[in-house]
Amino acid sequence: MTDPTGPQPSGPLRGLRVFDLTRVLAGPTCAQMLGDLGADVVKIERPGAGDDPRGFAPPFMPGTKESAYFTGVNRNKQSVTLDIAQKVGQEIALKLISECDIFVENFKVGALGKYGLGYEQLHAKFPRLIYCSITGFGQTGPYAPRPGYDRLIQGMGGEMSLHGAPDGLPRRVGVRGGARGAGRQARAHGRPLAWRPAVVGAGRFQHHCLVYNAERAPVTVDQLRGKRVGIRAHAQTTVTWVRGVLSNDYGVVLPDVQWVTFEDGHLAEVPDPPGFIRAPAGSSAVEMLLAGELDAAIIGTDLPDDPRLQPVLPNPHIAARAWSRRLQMLPINHMMVIDLDLCREHPEVVRELYALLLQSKAMASANGPKELDLTPFGVEPNRRALEVLIRYSFEQGLIPRVSTVDEWFEDVLPLLEPA
Repeated sequence: MTDPTGPQPSGPLRGLRVFDLTRVLAGPTCAQMLGDLGADVVKIERPGAGDDPRGFAPPFMPGTKESAYFTGVNRNKQSVTLDIAQKVGQEIALKLISECDIFVENFKVGALGKYGLGYEQLHAKFPRLIYCSITGFGQTGPYAPRPGYDRLIQGMGGEMSLHGAPDGLPRRVGVRGGARGAGRQARAHGRPLAWRPAVVGAGRFQHHCLVYNAERAPVTVDQLRGKRVGIRAHAQTTVTWVRGVLSNDYGVVLPDVQWVTFEDGHLAEVPDPPGFIRAPAGSSAVEMLLAGELDAAIIGTDLPDDPRLQPVLPNPHIAARAWSRRLQMLPINHMMVIDLDLCREHPEVVRELYALLLQSKAMASANGPKELDLTPFGVEPNRRALEVLIRYSFEQGLIPRVSTVDEWFEDVLPLLEPA
């Protein structure tokens, strides 16, 4: 959260104050964008618990126990705990709102009315207040009272039916800031997407993600031959990085390992290779690892802080930094992609979106330089990481050929220059 004693915000919304009564992802992202543009955002959280994403960890912000998920959608804000279910909390909320210009919430339709914070109630008291309500199904209609989450919307809207294996079940897709592995595969297999050289979601090292159950026999990297190792999917970015490290740096022959997958890859064109085993439906890598049904597993952002799960690679954090220095890059997982039709039909939109991302990154970095740039922008700052990832992907059969980095950006790069 923003330090109120630090540098004051700048930008087109400087001088405006936002009452942020949002939770989880969509609402906090909206309020964060207002903060990025200079508004003074006051985030309201539940006493004793805070916003749900505070518990969505690991991963943590480096050197802290702060959820990276929460931090990623709540920068440039000041946080206040307030129980709006209590009369005193409602009174404090109204006092704060009286000093605000914008009110943002993402509760179910009508839910705030019982606290005196519905649109009609606040409009009567503060007619100049801009009231923004974010819901899954809008303010009217038969579904209006229902809660809306991304997975539910994808299913009801038919988006899931377009993804996954042709003979498999519908699959949820990620946010439009696509995993770099998925974007790489999509482009290689002719999907109409263009990469934009803007990394979203902080980059991180992956060496520690390969773990074994310390309550059972230890597993070293020299013992992986014939072992059952769980992975989320064959065509998944964290898995690609870790398998690439195992093969190139530790001499592991990847086909000699018994890989166990838990879901299909991001693209139907990249199914599980022969010899891979699919885990039972509904199972998880952590559960199977702790039950002794796996010898090891590659677990990404949902790796629990459990002392029983120990890294297979020795001194993984030291090894990761040495690997990064040697290759002169940081592994990063998510990069923005754009529909090719949008690039061709509305280049000015592509240009403006990239400019806004650059502005947001600059504002988020205003507190001073970091040891590592975890969200590099531009082709050159990402070139080495992409070259390594392309090579790893080809070696693992995820893409049909080794292409150059410049090929990946040829459709969009001319659009990023000022008109």
